[in-house]
Amino acid sequence: MTRRLELERRYAASPDRVFDAWTDTALLTQWWGCAPDMLWTVHTWDVRVGGQILVSMDIDGTPFEMRGEFEVVDRPNHLRYRWGETETVDVRIEADGDGAHLRLTHDGLPSDEQLGIVDGGWTHAVDLLGERLTTTRTT
Repeated sequence: MTRRLELERRYAASPDRVFDAWTDTALLTQWWGCAPDMLWTVHTWDVRVGGQILVSMDIDGTPFEMRGEFEVVDRPNHLRYRWGETETVDVRIEADGDGAHLRLTHDGLPSDEQLGIVDGGWTHAVDLLGERLTTTRTT
């Protein structure tokens, strides 16, 4: 049985600004990672259906690489991509008053241990995204 992580956040930014933060690599690399000193390096981030993903990170001195592919790109409301061979990340962005509501689902996690690791990473990332959205104009 695989595990699922679900996180939700509200941001004081438009859905377009939140979507840009997920799709513009100059913005993505400012917040996307597992900790302040562990951000993903983006090598390929081809935001179109069928577009490839290649990212890497140094984890405790060991290089780690992840590949994927975009499955859904529907600006500014929905992104879904394959993460590795069996996992998917689904990002939904909706207008919420003068801001945006984000719902992130990471499916296909193989174990409770992996769920805990991914939960910590995503929690850091979506919180840092909120900080970046209030300090950086993305549109």
